[in-house]
Amino acid sequence: MRDLSIFIDESGDAGRISKYYIVVLVFHDQDLELDQSVARYSRMLRELGQDKIPFHFGPLLNGNDDYKWKNVASRLKLLVTFAMMFNRLPISYACFSYEKRGVASTPRGLAKHIERDVME
Repeated sequence: MRDLSIFIDESGDAGRISKYYIVVLVFHDQDLELDQSVARYSRMLRELGQDKIPFHFGPLLNGNDDYKWKNVASRLKLLVTFAMMFNRLPISYACFSYEKRGVASTPRGLAKHIERDVME
């Protein structure tokens, strides 16, 4: 029997604080190995001296938090390293983005949109 892992991440809030709400579903067939890709990525981070910093996309792009002392070129290297690993992984994903106006302006309306899109 094959096992499918599904990871869900979101950005934004269901209330009025953010203009958008984003949901990403990542699918991984457990029969397909990730170990070599992750090991290669970890090795590349060690070579860059970045293996102690957790990857957070927003701060990496904006130069905040753990990345505030990094220049743009260093941050770009980290982003490219992550993209190289991610693009080679045996995964698929679906991304849903909602502008929180109209029907998706309430938590209930947003939930209905997400449910509809995920179930299609």
